[in-house]
Amino acid sequence: MTDLKRTQLFSAFDENENVKHGLPSAAYTSKDFYELESKLIFAKSWTFVGFAYDLAQVGDITPLEVAGQPLILVRSSKNKIRAFHNVCRHRNLKLVDKPRNCKSLITCPYHNWCYNLDGQLRAAPFFGGQKTELPKDFKLKEHGLLEVP
Repeated sequence: MTDLKRTQLFSAFDENENVKHGLPSAAYTSKDFYELESKLIFAKSWTFVGFAYDLAQVGDITPLEVAGQPLILVRSSKNKIRAFHNVCRHRNLKLVDKPRNCKSLITCPYHNWCYNLDGQLRAAPFFGGQKTELPKDFKLKEHGLLEVP
């Protein structure tokens, strides 16, 4: 932590880790503190990311970033809101750039890999960079989007 000294941060707690007072004011504007908070708190616990009404219809999808991780929220075909990493499992391209309705498929703009609204891989055209058949041992069900628990 370069712009916020550890002693400043830890001064908010007593020897039993009880809070003595609020965080130092620098904690609210410190990039270093935000990165530490993201790593130790936001990435490991429940975090509010939006309102259900922003994903009102089946197929509504929105990209966001939480704790430095690119994610997508989507209203699934079962009318459930799900969160996935916003990365295609083929070549790691970002899947969604802006909020929209994707109908029933999330399609990668690079090689057109298609995922359903539950994150399952449904099609993998251009697997080898051109339209070819998939290898015989390739299983679509093993290459779905990675869901955020």
